[in-house]
Amino acid sequence: MATSRNPYGDHKTTGDLAQNYADALNATYSIDRRKAYLRNIELAHLHTEHALEIQLERQIKMAEMGYFFQFKGRKYFRKDINLASRFVKKMGLQAQSMTVRLETLNALNLYSIGRIDKAIRQIDTALDIFSKAPDVGISIYPYIAKLYKADFLKLDKQNIAALLQYQSVMQNVKGKLPSDHPFVAKAFRKWIGLRFEIEENGRLAEAEAAGMCECWPFEDYNSQLQPIRRFPPKMPSGTQRSGHVIVKYDVNDAGKVTKIEIVGSTSKLLNHPQSSL
Repeated sequence: MATSRNPYGDHKTTGDLAQNYADALNATYSIDRRKAYLRNIELAHLHTEHALEIQLERQIKMAEMGYFFQFKGRKYFRKDINLASRFVKKMGLQAQSMTVRLETLNALNLYSIGRIDKAIRQIDTALDIFSKAPDVGISIYPYIAKLYKADFLKLDKQNIAALLQYQSVMQNVKGKLPSDHPFVAKAFRKWIGLRFEIEENGRLAEAEAAGMCECWPFEDYNSQLQPIRRFPPKMPSGTQRSGHVIVKYDVNDAGKVTKIEIVGSTSKLLNHPQSSL
C-alpha cells in the first residue's frame, strides 16, 4: 500500500491551512513559512474555481515575503520572483490586475542590482497592465508603483519627472484613496521637498511648464487672507543663509492655532521656533 509523503494528504483544505499558517506569520521570515507557501502553491490546482489565480496570488505573496524581509529572505527573493513570472507566462495570466504586484516586485529587484532605468520601464509595464486589465478592482498597488517610480526618477536625477509622479498620487484625481491616506501624505511630503530643490536650482518655470500644479500651500491666498499682526523671524545660531519653512496647522473656533506640523523646510535648523518676544 502506497503511503502519502505528507501525513495530511494532498487536499485543497491542506493547502488552505498551509496558506493560513503562512499568512499568520506575516511579521516574520522563516524557512517554515516559505515551506508553507510552497505547499499551498503546490495544492492550489485542487481548487475547482479560479485555481490559476489562487496559485498566482500565493506565489506573489511568497515573493513579497522575500522582498519585505530581504535581510533573511534575499537568498530566495529573486528565485521566487522568477518562479511567479514563469508561471504567469506559461498560463497566459499577463493581463491579470494582480500581476501589477509581481511587476512592481520585478522593478524593485532591478533597482536592487542598480538597474534604475530598467526598473522605471518595469513600473510603466505594471501600470499599463493595471490600466488594461479586465478584472480591475480597488487596489493600492498602482499607487505603490507610482511612488516607487517617483523614487527611482529622483535617484536618476530626473527631478521634474519625479515631482510630477508624486503629484499624480498626491492629487489622486481618478483614484480611490482618501485625501488623508498615508500614501497621499507621503507623496505630498516628497513633492514639497522636490519643489524646494527645483526652485533653488532655478527650474521652477520649467517645472510649471511641464505641469507642476500650484497646489496647497502655494496657491495665491494673499487676496483672501491678511495677517492681523506680523512677528519678524529670529534666525537661529548656526544658520549660514536665510530660508523658509512650510507649516500646516488648524485654526479652531476661537482663532487659536492648533495641530502645527512642519511639512517642508530648506534647513532643519529652521524647524525649531525661536523666541522673538
